Amino acid sequence: MQIFENDSEISLEEFKEKFSDYGHITSSLSRDLTGKIIIEGEKISYQADGLSPLFIDINKSYRYHQKTFVKRSKYKDPMARALGIKPGNNIESVLDATGGFLADTLLIKSIGVKNITVFERHPIPALLIKNALSLNPIEGIDFHFSDVYECNKKFDVVYYDPMYDNFNVKAAPKKEMQILRALECSTEKDDKVFDHLLSMAIKRLVVKRSIKAPPIRENPQGSILGKSTRYDIYF
Repeated sequence: MQIFENDSEISLEEFKEKFSDYGHITSSLSRDLTGKIIIEGEKISYQADGLSPLFIDINKSYRYHQKTFVKRSKYKDPMARALGIKPGNNIESVLDATGGFLADTLLIKSIGVKNITVFERHPIPALLIKNALSLNPIEGIDFHFSDVYECNKKFDVVYYDPMYDNFNVKAAPKKEMQILRALECSTEKDDKVFDHLLSMAIKRLVVKRSIKAPPIRENPQGSILGKSTRYDIYF
């Protein structure tokens, strides 16, 4: 892994010193990781081989969701329906078990969930999450760089994206998904994760799947369909 600041390569030790307040995230980085970390001022991006740099732009994501929900009710969004959010029935707490690059976290927050606890175990996504939240803090988002097994709290809803395989062979996966797959962030085949998450869900566990993929666990109690995504619901 290479690290660049203002087009000049710096050492991993220099990077760790510059972002020492990121704690265990920076100490978990190693030269064995692939790709490039790019620093521009206080902004951190990650560039995987063959792809353009990725930065988590929280404000851009919020504006996109706000624009969407002006055109149509948030209650009709497949995510809101999967979480069980209805007029007069908001959800107070959600666990996002696999933070990734915060795409689903920010959608859930935009829908109106007050408190979201986010876990991400890989240092590259965790680094970008920490940087994005440092630059644009969001009240009600509690981020942890850790395996979700470390969490034993209860939440109204647990949301789980195990990063399914690409079943749409006609279209390449988005850049974020390509990076997460390259970093081997998938937990799709880990049955213990599912059981642990289900035990923490007070109302439901929601599992994100490709619309063509089989359920991660047989016989979900319900499913909400989007254009290319299915949300399986377990009680």
